[in-house]
Formats: sequence, structure tokens, C-alpha cells
Amino acid sequence: MDFINVHKFHALFLITFELLMKIAYHSSYSHPLPQNHRFPMEKYQRLQDNILNDFELLDLVFFEPEPMPWKWIEVVHDSAYTNKLQNGIISDSDIRALGFPFSESLVMRERRIVQGTWDLVKYAVEEGKFGFNIAGGTHHAFSDKPAGYCLLNDFAIAGKLALFAGLERVLIVDLDVHQGNGTASILKNEPNIFTFSMHGDKTYPLIKEESDLDISLPPGTDDEEYLDVLHLHLDMLFSEIQPDLVLYNAGADVLNSDEVGTLGLSLAGCAARDEMVFRYCSEMKIPAVVAMGGGYSKNIDEVLNVHLQTFKTARFWEQKMQ
Repeated sequence: MDFINVHKFHALFLITFELLMKIAYHSSYSHPLPQNHRFPMEKYQRLQDNILNDFELLDLVFFEPEPMPWKWIEVVHDSAYTNKLQNGIISDSDIRALGFPFSESLVMRERRIVQGTWDLVKYAVEEGKFGFNIAGGTHHAFSDKPAGYCLLNDFAIAGKLALFAGLERVLIVDLDVHQGNGTASILKNEPNIFTFSMHGDKTYPLIKEESDLDISLPPGTDDEEYLDVLHLHLDMLFSEIQPDLVLYNAGADVLNSDEVGTLGLSLAGCAARDEMVFRYCSEMKIPAVVAMGGGYSKNIDEVLNVHLQTFKTARFWEQKMQ
């Protein structure tokens, strides 16, 4: 290959790389848990493998986030709480509320997850694209305590850092089956981040916090009803808020086979949900960062199929933004 062709190839590589959709992933996302633990930790590695082996997703690129510095974490988390995490002295009641055995490696994992979400925000805003965290959506973590498998709240941190970086309006669209109670609590006095949670009424947490907009759906809510309600509220939110950034928690636990969820969405319904969110972002040219959220079906392949659909739907609508 001569000198000129080498540079043509290099230029083509750079152009191709700029078109890639970025995904945050680190091997620590698949944290070891006791045998028969309910949380499907293996899904993160399997999801990465499935993406790498899917011909439709060859133009996605992974990166490994570093652990977020504590001073950035403390934009939303209480310093007394972060000191406990650093020193490994959280209480037994906090460990029970967390639902994971506590360890230094678990803390490091969560620091990488929140950094991954923040790295993706910077990328999405700068490039006008969508970005994905294979984990994330840790919406149960409060400012001063863990809850529901969440130590640190990635969307709350990333949203606040985005405001510090100059964005004016951030919209959190939380479509996990569980209410984003930690996010609602942390951001309740932040007028420039709008928290929207649409979740199952009879699911964890028993005591709900107050988001800027909460929609609680009854058990068994099917595709048609779910999508009608979602369209009504997304149309209102996007037109009234006109956000500079969307943070989307695309939980797979809305699926009708989920072991802890109460909603009745099919695989096609989950895809239509994602398409609705991404279409609004695409048509209004709003960058978005997506976290995979929960998913507790006994058949993990069903969870992975929901997540893979999310990637493919996002890729389709991101290409229309260019």
C-alpha cells in the first residue's frame, strides 16, 4: 500500500469511527454473586457477546470506563455516605437494603458504571448521538444510602454534571418496571432536571417517592394500553421541556415473563416502547444516553432479546439524526 493509499485508508477509518455508536462496558459489570442469587449478573457479559456477534450491530464500539473520582460522585451523594463506601463501614441494614454482599470490588464496579454514563453524556452531547451503558440505570440509590441493587445513582450524577457543563434542561425517562425512587429523591429540588417514571403500581419500592411526573400502571397492563399512555406523556414532555439531553432507563423488566415485574408487555411491545423514545429524540435531534436497567425473567435469553432490540432500534433512529 503506497503512501497516498495509506492516508486514504486512515481517513476512511476515522470517518467510519466517527459514525460508531459507543457502549460503556467493563468486565467488572459481571460481578460475582452467591449461587442462586436473584440478580442476573451474567447478563452483562452475555449482552456484550451477543452484540459482538450480531451482524446488524457491527458498527458499535465498546470502551472501558475508569472509576469515577469521589469528588464528582459527591455532586449528588452525601460525603458521609461516600466515606462509608470508601472505608467499607456501611451498616447491616444498608447491606440488606442493597441486596448484594458488600465489597471493595462492588464499590469499584459502581464507580465505573457511573463514569461510563457520564462519559457517554459527553460523547452524546458533543457528537449529537446516542450512547449506551450496558449496565447503569441505578435509580434506587439515594443520596445517603443504597437500595435495590444500587449503590450510586448514575443518572442523577450524570444529570447534575451535565448542568455544570452548561446544559440547561435534562429529561430523565425511566421506563424500568420499578419507580426511580432514588433519582426522584435526589433531584426533587433540581428544577432543570425533569424526572419521569412510568412503572408498575404493585412493584418495589413499596413506598414511592415523588418524581416530577409519576405514572403507575396496574398489574397486567398490556402493549396497547402501555404504549397509548406512554405516547400521551412523551408527546407532552418533549414538546414542553424541549430537553438538551435525554437519559433513558430501558428496563427489560416490563416484559410479561419477568419474575418480579407486574406488567404484561410482549417483546414487540418493548421494541415499540424503545422506538417511541428514540423517534422523539431523533426527530428533535436530542442526544440521549441509555442504560439497560432491570430484567429478571427466568429465561435470560428473553432479557437479552429485549436489550438487543433496544440497541437496534436506537441505531436505526440515530442514523436518521445525521
